Amino acid sequence: MIESLFAIKFLLCHFVGDFIFQSDWMALNKNKSTIHCLVHCLIYTACFLVITTSWKALLFIGVTHFIIDRFPIIVKRLIWCKNHVQFDATKTYPPFKYCDTTGYYDDSPYNTEPVLKEDYAIWVNNEREKILKKYGKPRLFFITMWLYIITDNTLHLMFNLIALTLF
Repeated sequence: MIESLFAIKFLLCHFVGDFIFQSDWMALNKNKSTIHCLVHCLIYTACFLVITTSWKALLFIGVTHFIIDRFPIIVKRLIWCKNHVQFDATKTYPPFKYCDTTGYYDDSPYNTEPVLKEDYAIWVNNEREKILKKYGKPRLFFITMWLYIITDNTLHLMFNLIALTLF
C-alpha cells in the first residue's frame, strides 16, 4: 500500500510539474533560453518537495530535468542512435538531417532536409525518389512527435526515480 501511494505521488509530482505548472511561456522557450528553462525546472523540482526534502535528490532532479529540456538534441540523438540497431544488413537508417525534428525518420517539414517536400530542385534530380527507395516511406510526423514526448518523459521519470532511490 505504501509503495502504491509513493508511486502515485511520484507520477503526480512529475505530471503536475511538467504539464500543469508549465506555461506556454516556458514550454515554447525552454530549449532556446536558459532563464525560461531554469524557471520551469525550479517549479518542476519544487513539486517533488511533497515526497522528499533531500537536497541531493532535488538537485539531481532539477539538473537532469534542465539538461534534457534545455538541450533536446540529446533526446533526438538518443532516439536516432537506437534506431540504428537493425538486424537486417540490407537496411540502413537515414542520416540525421532527415530525422532531426524528433530523432525519428518522419515526414516533418521541419527537418533540415524534409523528405516529402515537393520543390522543384528535389524533383529535378530525383533525390526524393532515391531517398524513399533507400529508406522507405517516413512515419507520420504526429506519431513521431508523440513517440518523442513519451521518450522524453520516460527519461525524466527514470532520472527522478534514480534521484529518489539513491539520495
